[in-house]
Amino acid sequence: MKGDVKNTRRKAQAANAGRRRKKRAGRRGLHRVVVLLFFLSAGAVLCLTVFFKVEAVYVVGTDKYDPAEVALSSGVVEGQNLLRISKSEIADSIIAQYPYIKSVEVNRKLPPAVEIHVTQDVPAGAVKEGDNYVFINEEGKVLERGLMFIPPEIPMIMGLDT
Repeated sequence: MKGDVKNTRRKAQAANAGRRRKKRAGRRGLHRVVVLLFFLSAGAVLCLTVFFKVEAVYVVGTDKYDPAEVALSSGVVEGQNLLRISKSEIADSIIAQYPYIKSVEVNRKLPPAVEIHVTQDVPAGAVKEGDNYVFINEEGKVLERGLMFIPPEIPMIMGLDT
């Protein structure tokens, strides 16, 4: 009888020890997940605040405007976080300020720099406006006003009212 009780106790203790091991293993897994999430969060915060500060802004593809002036008007300043800049806002800002710029492509480069690729618009024609001329592109966008003469390679458009 005593042997049966001892065997039963040993079996119960072994079963309890197995359950305890499983609980500890489950807790260890949970701890690992919590630690991993902490490190990922800390890394994300550091990337958005400390690392990837813009060191330079380059403008490529313009000869009508000064590249330094276009870079300044983009709104990107040195020290700003590279990951937090909005490419579409930069492009829209530049296109709104400079009539001869047709399209803008903004790229992030490492080491932290912003590269702005500009596609210039070309005059497709000139329209007479009073004593002066107005340059327009193929879509009819006004590129420049108040010109006294037009180059011979730009056609004169008659019958169009600005």
